[in-house]
Amino acid sequence: MGTVQFGGVKAESGQRATGKLVVGELDQLSFARGQIDVPLIVVHGAKPGPSLLVLAGCHAGEYVGMEAAIAATRRVDPQTLAGTLVAIPVVNPHGFAAKVPYINPLDNLNINRQWPGDSGGTVGQRITYAIWHEVIAKVDYLIDMHGGDFPEDQADYTICIQTGDETIDAISEDMARHFGLPYIRRSPPSEGRAPTGSSSRMAMQLLKKPSITSEAGDAGRCDPQRMEADTFGILNVMRLLKMLPEPPAPPPSPQLAIVDRKTVFASTHGLCRAHVAVWDAVKAGQVVAEVANFYGDVIETLSAPIDGMVVQRFFQGATNPGNIVMKIGAIAD
Repeated sequence: MGTVQFGGVKAESGQRATGKLVVGELDQLSFARGQIDVPLIVVHGAKPGPSLLVLAGCHAGEYVGMEAAIAATRRVDPQTLAGTLVAIPVVNPHGFAAKVPYINPLDNLNINRQWPGDSGGTVGQRITYAIWHEVIAKVDYLIDMHGGDFPEDQADYTICIQTGDETIDAISEDMARHFGLPYIRRSPPSEGRAPTGSSSRMAMQLLKKPSITSEAGDAGRCDPQRMEADTFGILNVMRLLKMLPEPPAPPPSPQLAIVDRKTVFASTHGLCRAHVAVWDAVKAGQVVAEVANFYGDVIETLSAPIDGMVVQRFFQGATNPGNIVMKIGAIAD
């Protein structure tokens, strides 16, 4: 198998290696000083096979995915591994350190809206550019680990990219199903957004490579059961790709699909009171939340736009016009 190298990390056949992907220096980009880098783990198998990248920590509070990415690299035996497992468990180290949701605090941008990055851009854009060119471009498959950030309750499901290429899309869906979460969601090409300056799965359309995104865990908690489910998902996808010697476990039954997703927005300023929780079934027209003023008067009622299930809920009490309150997913077999 020889040696593989991703960024500054080299791994020999049958070896697990760790190090950093160096992006640049902060002194030219912000008031802060020091090197910009992200942690990198490479497990290079003793046998030939495909390469899989696991990304996590684009958003600071999504700890379940970070822990699962690390756990998977430690459970894989490089002597029996066919191919190469690469993990970047914390894509957004500055957000992680500051415990700030959604953004890199040095440029106030959502890193998962910057792919495939810009070598001359902001901190987050340079991080995504380096990962894209030094790692993503070199691997065959991608799993991007997400979940609910600090202010979010989140249902668990896996998203599979749809590029328009039937072969790639079938592989992505097979990966999503074998990841093993109770729901899957097919992500249509671009979802109305350009593949550049967008999420990793949108940008993967440019490379025409199979890709999935997991959504598990929420609210800045590292739930051991959800971490274990995510770790199982990574390893089971590796079994599906014949990177591990055991056959994959079958997808759960039933495993339902989120076939549509609608967002409930507030249009007023006040205290938001949710009437439903994540995983709850709702009917179109059902009141799912209300906004009250500071005297206790209800000034807005919010209704479900479709029949479905609450797949995400933002639980902050304060809300402003245009804020997302929750997302409803329509469910099908």
